[in-house]
Amino acid sequence: MSYRCDPAKDTQVVSYREPGHGPRSDLSPDIDSAMLIDATMKYPMPPLALPKKEFMENAKLLWERLGLPKLAPNRRGTGTTSGTGTIAGTTMRCKRRAASG
Repeated sequence: MSYRCDPAKDTQVVSYREPGHGPRSDLSPDIDSAMLIDATMKYPMPPLALPKKEFMENAKLLWERLGLPKLAPNRRGTGTTSGTGTIAGTTMRCKRRAASG
């Protein structure tokens, strides 16, 4: 959210929230407000840093041992662009920096 959200543009506070969308406050049980946040990717961005490969592999083993649903990793954020304008050199530098810890 910190990279994909500009609070001045991408948030909205609504003064009413339907019952059933979370617990009510004891201070105001009748009226609750909510904050809506648009943290979607609005334009092409470099990939976010991932943990080192060893940590990802250990997490996968734990996931499987716990019997959680089969993982289906996607390939977004790999530096391929399909014409979006991402600069491959910058992407590779970001990847190397992220992988080095």
